[in-house]
Parts: sequence; C-alpha cells; structure tokens
Amino acid sequence: MADTTTNRILTIDGGGARGYFSLNWLKKFVIQLGEDPDDPTVFTRRFNVIGGTSVGALIALCLATEKKSINELLDFFDEHAPYIFSLSSLFPSWRPNETYKVALVVADIPFYQSSGPTENQYGAGLLKTLIQDMFGSDTMQDVQTNVIIPGYQLDTNTYVTFSNANVDGFIGQNSLISDIALAVSAAPAYLPTWTFEGHTYIDSGVYQNNASFFAYVYGQALNPTFNRTCLLSVGTGLGEFGFDSSGEPGPPPSPFHPSGVSEEEFKSTPVYQQLLEKQPSISSLSTSSILAFNTIETLFSLFEIASTGGQESIAKCFQILSDSSIQPFYYYRANAVLDEEENTELDNTGTDIRQYYLDFSEALYNSDSTAITNFIGHFTA
Repeated sequence: MADTTTNRILTIDGGGARGYFSLNWLKKFVIQLGEDPDDPTVFTRRFNVIGGTSVGALIALCLATEKKSINELLDFFDEHAPYIFSLSSLFPSWRPNETYKVALVVADIPFYQSSGPTENQYGAGLLKTLIQDMFGSDTMQDVQTNVIIPGYQLDTNTYVTFSNANVDGFIGQNSLISDIALAVSAAPAYLPTWTFEGHTYIDSGVYQNNASFFAYVYGQALNPTFNRTCLLSVGTGLGEFGFDSSGEPGPPPSPFHPSGVSEEEFKSTPVYQQLLEKQPSISSLSTSSILAFNTIETLFSLFEIASTGGQESIAKCFQILSDSSIQPFYYYRANAVLDEEENTELDNTGTDIRQYYLDFSEALYNSDSTAITNFIGHFTA
C-alpha cells in the first residue's frame, strides 16, 4: 500500500451461522483487490485494525493470526458448523424445534451443550476442540495486526475490550486467543458460558454486535498520525433471529424436531436427559405454558444487557472521538435484508441455507459493484 497514513479497518458482525454470508462476501472483495483467497496473509497485509463480534470475532482472530485463508474458513464452516449446531454427533444440523428451545431456555440448558463420550464431536464440545486445536498456545501477542473485540464479563456485569494493544482500558493482551474466541462466542441460550482467568463471559453480541465504530475510534487512538480512514464493515444479513419452527426440508417434521428424527432418537440425546431432569413433565408442556414461567424475565435481562452495552460503547467512542481531529473517512457497509421466507435462524446450518447465503452474498456484491469499486479505489490509494 502506497499510503501508510491511511487507517484501514475491517470489522465483521456477529450472527452465528450467518457468518457464512460474511465469508463469501469477503471472498469476492479479496478477489477484486487482486489477492488470492487461498492466501492467509491478505488481511494482515491490508488492514491496520481487524475487529469483530461473536462469529465475526472468530473470523477476525483467524484472519489476524493468519491461521486460515478465506477459502479455508469457508471449508471449515462447511465441514464443522453443521455439527457445532447439532444435538448429536450422528446428525448434522439437528436442531431443537421452537417448543423445545423455549423449554430449554426455561430449564436454563444451552441448546448445544454437549456431554458424554462424543462431546468433542458436536455442539459446544466440538467448538471448544476446534478453537483450541487451531490456536494452541498462541496469545494475543501472536496476532499479526491490531485486533479489537468487544466482550461481556457476566460475573461482574462489565463491558470489556479485548485487544493485543497495550492501551489503558484494553484487556487480554497476554491471554490465550482460544479463551477469548470461546468467551466472545458463547451465545446465551445457544452455547454455555466460558470462564477463564477468574471471570465468566457470554457472547459479545450482547455488548456491541457491530464493532465498526468501536474499531474506528480505538484504531485512531492507537495511531493518531493517520490522516484518513477506510473502514469496511461486513454484516451477517438482516432478518429475524428467532425460533423458527419450519426447520430443514427433508423428512416430515416430528413433534420433537423439524428434521424429522424420531422421539426415540431425540430422547437418547444428553440434552434431553438434562431437560427431563429439570422438567419431568416436559412432554405435556406447550409453548404458551412454558412462556408463562421465567422466560420473559430471562429475555428481558438479555435485552437490558444488549441495550445498555450498545449505548455505553457508543458513549465511550464519542468521547474519544471528541478528543480527536476530523479526517477524511471512506466507509463501506456490506449488509442487506434477507429473504423473510428463508429460515435464517442463527443456528441453521443446513445445506439449503448455506447455498442461499452464498447466492445472496454474490448477488448483493454484484448489485453494488460501483460503490465497492469506488471504495476499493480509496482503499488502495
């Protein structure tokens, strides 16, 4: 890059399985830059700051450590995501339907909490194994560019910022990358909390799901000599996150799962046994009766965390910005409304939805080629 006074920033939103959309959009961007999507050094060479939330944080850490190229991340997602979001090592993309998700929330059991002799082959156990194998003993000092990742410390109700930069207010500079990755992707209801260095964390999406403004302000604070900024912010699509009961096409839905598995198969899973212990009469519960318990309280507490985190992070960023000088700013946001007819639930990793995300990201990219080309012109200046 000819202009070393430009702060080039990449951020990737959270969104669970929708991260597949983000990855394919970034692949198109890399190719238009004239780079090889098989090259894991592209992003550390091209960006001064990389940030992300939840699945976006996982992608950001992979790119910032040069552990995976974009193509390798897409392959990684294809191979492993269907088993991370599954109740069993035997069935990919085996998700509880709406009724059982609500029941699990009431019982305070994460949907994809894994246990037993195959726990490292599906659900949270598989995610843990993959992340720890990928990053090994690497700490945040092993990343190859500046990294900014929001986090939420559940045991202290504290909003934190993980980074490799030794700046007041940042934490985790010497922490294991694997611990940070698992901490900021522990989506409430979906995955269990993660505890390390004496604190317990949940998914950073409850704090700030879009880390772009966060990364911009902190990136400028890290190097005040930058006199222009190019910020690429990649979303995961806009649509309902909620409990979709339609599931994957295939066998006729059963009362227990949209994938059509039998009652006997479902009752053999560890998560059902945990549920049965907490709710002995679960088979007679309806969605409406379950909601009458403490689900509303749980959802409102999560909403409070999310809304407060959003406002406080923006307040902090504006304070830093107010102490800075104005500079040329070039911005591109890759995001759009997803088809409401598609099941875009955060844990849906079925073959059809992955193909939809690939097609959608390509169509979105092609439809805005003029603006993207204009951004790349500033980016490479």
